[in-house]
Amino acid sequence: MSILDEWAERHIEKALKNGELSSLPGEGKPLVLDDNSHVPESLRASYHLLKNAGFLPPEMQR
Repeated sequence: MSILDEWAERHIEKALKNGELSSLPGEGKPLVLDDNSHVPESLRASYHLLKNAGFLPPEMQR
């Protein structure tokens, strides 16, 4: 584990211990991941068309 990973883990554990991560908005609800923010802007329209037609590239399938 890198030093950055260890730092992040310590801060997450501290926040959990202090209750800072409980009762957050959206807690217990599924994430909506259909925003395509991970798709380059130049490809979003074509990915949207493929998705609506039922033909998604493997990296877009869940």
